[in-house]
Amino acid sequence: MRYSLLALPVLLAACGTERVSAADTPLELIIESPSYGQFLGDGPIRVTGQVSDPGANLQIGGQPVQVDGAGRFAVLVDFDGDYEVVDIQLGRQAGPALRERIPVFAGQDPMESFVAEIPARVTNDGLERLGVELGRAFDETGWSEQIANALPSWSGSDLSLSAKGVEHEPTRVEIQGAEGGLDVGLAIRDFRIVYEARASIFGGTIEADLEIGYDRVGAAALAQPAIRDDGVVFLRASNTSVDLTDARVSIGDIHVEVAEAALDGLGWVVTWLGENLGDVLFDLIDEVEIGGPFDFETDLMGTELSLALRQVAGEPQGLTLGATVGIDQPAPHRGLNTPYPLGSDRVSEPVHLAVGVHEGLLHSMVGGAISEALSEDLDLGPIGGVLGTVVGNLPGGEYAPDGATWCFDLAPGPATLVRLRDGIDPLGSLFLPDIDLTIGTLEQGVCDPWIISNIAIDANIVAQGSTLRVNLGIGDGAVMYYGAPSHVWREEEVVDSLSSLIDSVAGILGGQLTFDLAELIGGLSGEGFIGEVEPKILDSQPMSFDAKPIDGMYALSLSLWGELDE
Repeated sequence: MRYSLLALPVLLAACGTERVSAADTPLELIIESPSYGQFLGDGPIRVTGQVSDPGANLQIGGQPVQVDGAGRFAVLVDFDGDYEVVDIQLGRQAGPALRERIPVFAGQDPMESFVAEIPARVTNDGLERLGVELGRAFDETGWSEQIANALPSWSGSDLSLSAKGVEHEPTRVEIQGAEGGLDVGLAIRDFRIVYEARASIFGGTIEADLEIGYDRVGAAALAQPAIRDDGVVFLRASNTSVDLTDARVSIGDIHVEVAEAALDGLGWVVTWLGENLGDVLFDLIDEVEIGGPFDFETDLMGTELSLALRQVAGEPQGLTLGATVGIDQPAPHRGLNTPYPLGSDRVSEPVHLAVGVHEGLLHSMVGGAISEALSEDLDLGPIGGVLGTVVGNLPGGEYAPDGATWCFDLAPGPATLVRLRDGIDPLGSLFLPDIDLTIGTLEQGVCDPWIISNIAIDANIVAQGSTLRVNLGIGDGAVMYYGAPSHVWREEEVVDSLSSLIDSVAGILGGQLTFDLAELIGGLSGEGFIGEVEPKILDSQPMSFDAKPIDGMYALSLSLWGELDE
């Protein structure tokens, strides 16, 4: 039998059943959209759902929202940054209110566009500076001692020459990008071999140093970069040539006629140098190691990373290095599809290295690592005494129990986001928009909450050299429970007052909030590029291809070596 809705109350009354008012039933709030941690592009955020009592008061973001007769609602909320916490409250004039806070993110999930590639370019400025370091390394091999030890001696009726050694200015290697490789030049300036000369004149003997020198000794080659099996990058030379300027001879204060006689007899020395010096220089630039190994595994902030160099080539703009990276798995064994970055033109310092980094790499490492660090049981020793002060300084803190032993807990939700920035002030941002912060009194080993707040941490990622540090700070927040009377405090003031506690937590975590980007680009602070490497991040810019932005990909410009010694 069917009954009309109008007849239903009569039937219920006839059966002796009492009517139950909606105001007497428990409130229920069902959120259909958005979902927790959802990425919503440019927005707006569509908030939809249903309430059990259409007569209850519904607010979203502090603004009243109308519901229909069935208790359904739908409203649009704009983004006001990289994330938004949709704050939904439902209540009646009497009784507790329901409250839900749902974090959502603007843009796209960085892991959806993540490219497991690290393209890099050693710029021509970097190659020039690398050449200086290679020149120093060449001189440390003792090549000039090798020449000195092999120098021939000579003896005539009136003149004898005994080899003393070799002198020269520091060796410089000149490297520049070229089509199909790198132009490599080795330059040795003011190269001199020194002999002790003994001359017999008018029945006596005169001794003096004799020097045979060249203003410049040079070797040039077209070099092809390659990767050895151990991940070391080297240059293999071809079309090598050696150039010696005209020799010059000086002989102390010996009489000019003797000097002229010596010049006439030194052709053998010049010939010997041309043959043997050339062989030594060929050996120096025949195969030149420039850095590595760029193939390794490391644990960075609790994330297992594998990096392997897959491509290397010389181009007019410098030396390109293409690596793949694996997160908790081996690096993919394939070539790269991402373009190689150029150095920034917005900085005054020379850019030695440009590296392409996808923000998904930092998102997977930094966001998870910081969230895990915050959720660990912290040693309250450094801040145990601070908790009572923090509570006492809160609006309503005068109502806190005297002599209490205070306890503290942080419980981050899974929603995290890392974004890289254009520029380095800051280099990036970390968002943890769902953290339950509880301060309570310890009673028989149980923490009885005095205040529970749900906060969002907005952190800046700042660069110091190649080290990145995460500076924590409170963004949005809400007070979910507070033991102080509601009329003596305002939510915004309480949340602001909790900032000092977050500063103390950051101090406890210390090193867990820092990591070295050099570990991602070949261990530059250790055995990476040749020379004493001091990586420093100079700039960060979004990368593009054919004038189209590459989602989430940024080019970091670095200097690798400090200033040259005068």
